[in-house]
Amino acid sequence: LGYETVVYSGSPQHAALARELGATEVVLGDGDGTGSAQAHVDGAVVFAPAGAVVLRALAAVRKGGRVSIAAIHMTPIPSIDYDRLLFGERTLVSVEANTRADAQEFLDLARRFRLRTTVSVRPLREANEALLDLREGRVQGAVVLDLRGASP
Repeated sequence: LGYETVVYSGSPQHAALARELGATEVVLGDGDGTGSAQAHVDGAVVFAPAGAVVLRALAAVRKGGRVSIAAIHMTPIPSIDYDRLLFGERTLVSVEANTRADAQEFLDLARRFRLRTTVSVRPLREANEALLDLREGRVQGAVVLDLRGASP
């Protein structure tokens, strides 16, 4: 697609995974998952559930850039300094991509561009442990719960 990918992460493990998956640049943050962004990217997508990350993403985009929030849940976004973070026609949008057509388009693009993923599969009986691992940052990529063998 011609994009360069810059990843900001507060986790050394997630930063290493980003490098392994081909990120053009990786910025390791100060432990809160935000990194120290400078206005040098055209757009940003925030997946982190921490509202403070949105402010760092806005600081990272050039004037005219766009920040898309793709988190399913997020803590409150702190007050936004309009002059510093929005002035210059920066755009802040939320994104919801969960229709069947969206999923099909994504899968087609993933196949076409050979998207590499990192997935661990856990049995359903380990769902609570998997959620704890996610919350504690011990998961690289995504976790899929395997329903085979689960009783109805």
